[in-house]
Amino acid sequence: MIPLAFVIAVALATLVVLVVAAVSLARQTKRVVGSIAAFQEELEPILREIQRDADQASRRLARLQEERLASEEGVPARDRRVVPVDPDAPTLPG
Repeated sequence: MIPLAFVIAVALATLVVLVVAAVSLARQTKRVVGSIAAFQEELEPILREIQRDADQASRRLARLQEERLASEEGVPARDRRVVPVDPDAPTLPG
């Protein structure tokens, strides 16, 4: 039979290893959370700029569509020019 002292020693050693692993995991988790927060802070201005550019493009598209419709008023539907939109086509700046 295994001596009780040996079982207690193995149990304590296992407990120490588990505590060390848990502390290490907590530290690594804290580092990852800090890195994610720093990454988000760096990315936020870029995302705001992209959103601003997308809003400007949306307003410009709406204005161009309104201008096209206004220029085609009075033109019979069968004579109106239909231009398909290619979503993969490059866009012009500004």
